[in-house]
Amino acid sequence: MVRISNIVIVDGTGAPPYLGEVLVTGNRIARVRRGGICSDEGVTIDGGGGFLTPGFIDTHSHTDLAPFLEEGMRQKIMQGITSEVTGVCGLGVAPVTALERPGFRRRLIFGDPGAPWNWERFDEYLSALRTRRLEHNLIPFAPHGVLRQFVAPLSTGPLTTNERDALTQALEECFAAGAVGVSMGRIYLPALFADQDELQRVFDVAAAHGRMVAVHMRSESDEIVEAMDELIRLAGKHPEVLHVSHLKVIGERNSAKLKELFTRIDHHGLSFDQYPFNFGSTTLLSLIPPHIFAHKSLPEVLLTLSEESVIQEVELILSEARSLPPGTPWDNLPALVGWENIVITDLQHETSLIGLSMAKASADRGISPVRFLLGLLQREGGNVRMTDRYMEEQLVEAIFLHDGSMVGTDSLPGGIPHPRNYGSFPKIINDFVFKRKLISLESAVAKMTSVPARRLGLTDRGVIREGAIADLALFGPDFHLPRSESEHTGLRFLFVGGAMKVADGEYRDIRSGSLLLQGSGAGGVPQS
Repeated sequence: MVRISNIVIVDGTGAPPYLGEVLVTGNRIARVRRGGICSDEGVTIDGGGGFLTPGFIDTHSHTDLAPFLEEGMRQKIMQGITSEVTGVCGLGVAPVTALERPGFRRRLIFGDPGAPWNWERFDEYLSALRTRRLEHNLIPFAPHGVLRQFVAPLSTGPLTTNERDALTQALEECFAAGAVGVSMGRIYLPALFADQDELQRVFDVAAAHGRMVAVHMRSESDEIVEAMDELIRLAGKHPEVLHVSHLKVIGERNSAKLKELFTRIDHHGLSFDQYPFNFGSTTLLSLIPPHIFAHKSLPEVLLTLSEESVIQEVELILSEARSLPPGTPWDNLPALVGWENIVITDLQHETSLIGLSMAKASADRGISPVRFLLGLLQREGGNVRMTDRYMEEQLVEAIFLHDGSMVGTDSLPGGIPHPRNYGSFPKIINDFVFKRKLISLESAVAKMTSVPARRLGLTDRGVIREGAIADLALFGPDFHLPRSESEHTGLRFLFVGGAMKVADGEYRDIRSGSLLLQGSGAGGVPQS
């Protein structure tokens, strides 16, 4: 029994904060008292006048393998995160055959931390997580791109009828295992080859099972409005299944399109997540125009990158001297943000390049950015990560302040970590709430707790009330975005399922997290 006293309770519902006390018994909140004493029994924590909130929910994360590492979730825990969604952007680690696993591990966009990996099926991955025991709660989605690779490993075009049937079966097996939704990454291999029939099949299966479809759109720039319209058509009579991943508008020339997106989001009641930064992180391979990959395996594509005809083709397209057909799943980041705003953050061999912009690295070698890009990808086997600064801070704020927004770190472990990995939630509290007063504390906390809990169908989480699961965060006015991953955020206490994961600011090796699966703590699309 733990009594948390001398606190300001921000209960996650959006209601005004109030002075009070909370009593935790086992994994539940036993009592909540406004201005009163819950009990004089058990261990007492003096909150020092700090803010007690529900544990934060990260709605978009690439930490699929991090639970298998020692302190693999430390960056998340120290932000106050008690639950997070994995298997997003169509990326993940199951199902993958043993034969495909070695090559698959090398190509992981979120890196291979060297964690043990002996599963093939999605349910076996979940069993491995249970055996490992979790630092906090995981909410797994089925990754469409991985499913596609599983049923058609050599396909670089539309699936055949038999392959679509196999994809449907694989997705239904993930849902049977407890996946809360399915995710798509429309710009990533191999999902960029999916045609409308395949996409419609995924949406239909998800709707039939009452599960979410979280989508990294095929365009987040010049064709972003058309890309959203496509998703709305695919969702059809079930717009409630659609969730847009890391909403953004890339490139200054597209800034005005945000208003058009909001009109559609409001009309259809769509949800979306966002990280509170104006620069992102992804694979350098995504700079390659998608038709270069057609009818070739990745190793075959890499071999062609030194051919003069391919170099000139990519030069023409990235300089916008030649356009791709409308509807192509791709964003021309060099043209949209500039080579100077694309920075290398992680690679295996030429590590001296880490931290350099593509403009600087290519200039140092006296070659064009495109020639440098293609040569680097060839030498590194396609495994290079980058950041890109893509829009103004005012748009980041406008997206967060919209009623449909939730917070997702989109964290990619390894290399030079993006600050979203270790500071997304503290930045919102310290910068958006305390410093600039863009939003009230209670409204910001709701976006990070009860709103995603309701969207994900989580029961008894995301709120402070009697009987709810004791996922709780306690912090003061010094809660902030660290300058580096090693700096403390100022988090004082964190409870995961009633157990103290952080005590007096100290991270503890306590494993009280749960798999929040469909039917056992999460419910996919909320039922009205």
